[in-house]
Amino acid sequence: MDTWPACFCDLQPAFPHLNLIVSGGHTQIMRVIAPGQSELLGKTRDDAAGEAFDKVGKLLGLPYPGGPEIDRRARLEIQLSMRFHERA
Repeated sequence: MDTWPACFCDLQPAFPHLNLIVSGGHTQIMRVIAPGQSELLGKTRDDAAGEAFDKVGKLLGLPYPGGPEIDRRARLEIQLSMRFHERA
């Protein structure tokens, strides 16, 4: 866990923090204690978190599947926004 995606090279995360790893085949939630030190908190063997990105993409009016488009826009630093309402 001591490597960071290229788009985050200038950022230094605070420790400890949670790390959500999402791929087409699995999802993991890790507690990152320090560089190179992490603890697996949970995982799936399916793409449940990826499906959540697709659902959010649908709410934002993005093409299906939404996950890759959200990722593409995040890499290009295009802000996606959505207004959330408080429950009365």
